[in-house]
Amino acid sequence: MDFPTVSVLRQRWREDEAAMRAWIDSLSDEDLARPIDIGEPTPFPLWYYLEHLLTHAMQQLADAATLLTAEGRSPGELEFLEYADQREMAATLRAAQSGVGDSASIAASSRSSVRS
Repeated sequence: MDFPTVSVLRQRWREDEAAMRAWIDSLSDEDLARPIDIGEPTPFPLWYYLEHLLTHAMQQLADAATLLTAEGRSPGELEFLEYADQREMAATLRAAQSGVGDSASIAASSRSSVRS
């Protein structure tokens, strides 16, 4: 498929994500436990394949980060908790700048966001 502009790609991404989320929302526990035969020697339950998608994506991300780092273009920290900390600290800073919240809760939030 051709995506001539970022806008076209973005729209397709939104459509695909909406369809994926609708499908996931439709799954029951029984659906997830049902073996799926894709021609492998042992049919695994659907949840195994969903887990595989996640772990495979993490592997691809790590591979890309390794290649970028080797070329002197490290993507930096990729851990989810680092992302969450940065997001939380940014929200705390925005709240402090807008005057929302008291200084004690803002300080406590900032301290809880720091990880070693």
